[in-house]
Order: sequence, then structure tokens, then C-alpha cells
Amino acid sequence: MHLEDTIAAIATAIVPQQGSIGVVRLSGPQSLTIAKTLFEAPGSQTWESHRILYGHVRHPDTQVAIDEALLLLMLAPRSYTKEDVVEFQCHGGIMPVQQVLQLCLQQGARLAHPGEFSLRAFLNGRLDLTQAESISELVGAQSPQAAAIALAGLQGKLAQPIRDLRNTCLDILAEVEARIDFEDDLPPLDENLIRQQLQDLYQQLEAILDTAQRGELLRTGLKVAIVGQPNVGKSSLLNAWSRTDRAIVTDLPGTTRDVVESQLVVEGIPIQVLDTAGIRETADQVEQMGVERSRKAAQQADLVLLTVDAHQGWTEADQLIYDQVKDRPLILVINKIDLARADLVNYPPG
Repeated sequence: MHLEDTIAAIATAIVPQQGSIGVVRLSGPQSLTIAKTLFEAPGSQTWESHRILYGHVRHPDTQVAIDEALLLLMLAPRSYTKEDVVEFQCHGGIMPVQQVLQLCLQQGARLAHPGEFSLRAFLNGRLDLTQAESISELVGAQSPQAAAIALAGLQGKLAQPIRDLRNTCLDILAEVEARIDFEDDLPPLDENLIRQQLQDLYQQLEAILDTAQRGELLRTGLKVAIVGQPNVGKSSLLNAWSRTDRAIVTDLPGTTRDVVESQLVVEGIPIQVLDTAGIRETADQVEQMGVERSRKAAQQADLVLLTVDAHQGWTEADQLIYDQVKDRPLILVINKIDLARADLVNYPPG
């Protein structure tokens, strides 16, 4: 990668026949030159930093209008990458932004690599590593809580405590090394004070690390598999939890033949719920494939909801399924409790 290159890329998600705006972004020394070559701003509009111009993108050779657009200028160093940055804000869809991007490439820009705008921002001192990572997390956030944590990271609220800890470590190191080099010229080292400072540092590091697990949950979420025999109410549980008719529910065993997914957010944590086919021995080849997928889903899940029919009680078939998933984090769900007979319910040990 060469920082003297001017890079270009489509900066917004492009969906055919959807979206009102598509953005083509350039960053680098030739950004302004390319913009002036392609963009016609009528009247006496001023080409200056942090100003939006109205006009048309035209082919430089034929002068045919490609799109009616807005042009945003952000000149160095007051830009995301601390380089000259230009954004063509075009109509949404595929063709306008693709055509504008191709014209930018024909004028000397090169196609940006994935993440290269953020990489340039980091290399130019605009962002540190925690902030660059927070941008990716903010874009991919699946809940308001995850977005809030990512935004806090982008604003430096994670990096600042780490900087403070580093400065404290350097101060302690300087105190110790000074006694080594100038022992006769300085008062004795207060060892108790140094120990207390190190203990405080350790506790602060522990506090920061304690937030990592919840942060990871907010970023990646949980995968929860609902497993059990056919017709124990797995699909009904999924529908009730998601408040939709995501899964087909009938009184016939084996209705669910494949894994049905639903996306939920619980206490700010994204959850992918998998309604699996009922696990049983069967001669039906299609159902066999569904049962095998159910077993794989259970083994790959972060949490298993083993669902049991309270009316039937704990059966040998339930025990066989339990033996297959008991090594996973597991919650036993007793369904159809209104039909239960107390003499039939015999839950597994533990």
C-alpha cells in the first residue's frame, strides 16, 4: 500500500432497486483534482473544505451526464483519513455509483482494499487501534447496547484508561530505575508504596478485562439450539419466544425437517435461536438428514434448550438425547406442563 496513491470505493451498501443514496469516496492527493474533472457545479459555488456542492457527474470526454449528485469536500487534515477526501453522493442503486466509481478509477484512482480507509486513518494518526476496531464493531452492531459500546470505543473511552495505566507503569519504572542509577543522590525507595501502586494497577487491569466477556457477547451474540423429540413443542417455543409464526406448528411428529433460525435480542445480547428437527431414529431419508443437522446444531450451540413433553414425562428417548448434549451448557425446558401427570415426570439426575 502506498499512501501517495488516491483510493476510491463505494462507501454505502448497494441493494438493487433499493436505497435513495449511494456514496463513492476518494482519499488521497488526487481526490480534489479528480472531483473537479468529473463534477460540474453550476453557478458560483465555492470549492472549499467541508462544503457540499450541488451539480452533475459528467463523463470527462463526452460530457454526458452520469448522475445528478452532491459533492462533499473534506480537505486534509480535517478528514477521516487526514488526507484530502471527496464523496460523491449519488442516487441509490447499482448503476449510478458503479459508473461514478469507474470514472474515478479511469482518472487515476485505484480501488481501495477492504478496510483501507480506516487503515490510512490509523497510519496517519487519526485513529488508534482500539478506535479502528470500534468502527468495525459499530457497523456490525446488532443491538443498541453493542452500538453504544462501539461508539464509546470510537470516542477513546477504552484507549484512555489503557494510556493512563501505561503512564503509571512508566512512572513506577522510572522510580525504580532512578534508584539503580542514582542510589546515593535520592532518598530510599518506598517499597510499600510501589507494592500498593502495582496492586492498584492489577485491580484496574482486572476491571478492564472483566468487561471483555460481556463485550464479546454483545458483539457476537449467542447461538441457542432448541432440541428434543418430535412434537414436544420446540417450534411452539420458538414462535412464542420470537413472537412470530417463524416455524410451522402441527400435531404431527416430524413437521420440522430442517433447522429454522430466528434472530432475537435479549437484554441487549443478539441471540440466534435454532429450532431443530426432532431427534429420533427414522427410516425417512429426508428426516434422517434433519436429525443429523439437529445434532450438529446442538454441538455448535453456545446453549442448548432440551425440551421435554411434560405429558409424556421423562422417557428413554429423552435420556438418549440428553446423553448426546449433556456436555454443552444446557437448560431443561418442560413443555405442555398443563397436561402433565406428576407420576410420569422423572427428570434426569442433576
